[in-house]
Amino acid sequence: FASKLQKLQRDHPKFVAPRMMNDPTFTIKHFAEPVVYSAIGFLQKNRSKLTTDVEDLMRSSSDPVVQKMFEKAKPQSEANIKKKSEKKRRGRGGRSKKK
Repeated sequence: FASKLQKLQRDHPKFVAPRMMNDPTFTIKHFAEPVVYSAIGFLQKNRSKLTTDVEDLMRSSSDPVVQKMFEKAKPQSEANIKKKSEKKRRGRGGRSKKK
């Protein structure tokens, strides 16, 4: 993660790469002061699931975009699964591919 971040952000004015390539830390220049972050476990720490009450709050938002982002996934019916499978097998123009 750290090496990819360094490659992608090395030219960003707010990003400071570590002096040693194998150092798993990086610095972000925030408004108040620079903050040093450790890349060890960074992705795992930031994948936490939202609590149910926060998800419910977002679904009840007055903003339709926020509501859409937090819609519950609808279970697929067997008919929908078959339709998607059929679409994948079809070529251009909606015709079935020859086997």
